[in-house]
Amino acid sequence: MRYVSIDIETTGLDWDKCQVLAIGAITEDTANPLPYHLKPKFRWLIKHEELHWEPVAKAMNEKLMTEFENPVTSKTFIGTPAEVVQMLRGYLLATGFKQEKGKVKVLAAGKNFAGFDRMFLDRLPGFNELISIKRRALDPALLYTDLLNDEEPPSLEECKRRAGIEDTAVSHDPLEDAWDVVRLLRAKY
Repeated sequence: MRYVSIDIETTGLDWDKCQVLAIGAITEDTANPLPYHLKPKFRWLIKHEELHWEPVAKAMNEKLMTEFENPVTSKTFIGTPAEVVQMLRGYLLATGFKQEKGKVKVLAAGKNFAGFDRMFLDRLPGFNELISIKRRALDPALLYTDLLNDEEPPSLEECKRRAGIEDTAVSHDPLEDAWDVVRLLRAKY
């Protein structure tokens, strides 16, 4: 199975008011699970004319914001929302996803992807015209949920703990968090 683990960082939780700051993606082929250093990776920051912040998100993304100020030093790729969507499309095609009726069709994976990340991605200019996300998404939380004892699906941090991954901290870097999802899913294949 081929899927792309996608994670985003945003200026808040409200997809009608807040914006995507960064997108990270890692394509995985379950028949050929390469080590991290050999995987093609996608990580771009998105520049906006004006940012609409929720206080918690601003504090959470403080490190990411320093990359906007020093893109050369941090070796960061930065583009407008439309440019980043075009670059993501190119990355998906380059990593083996096929085009159907002008759209790259992908199976997405991510912690809360269907209920959070996708809502933001759908609002990026050109996203739905260039990229088609399949209706089903892979969320590792289901694999690590204790249906008898949990009140809700576990957080990414808790999933990592239950999977036996030593570093359970969540970095809030889109590429690192996308890799964590791959690692959680890999524990099951």
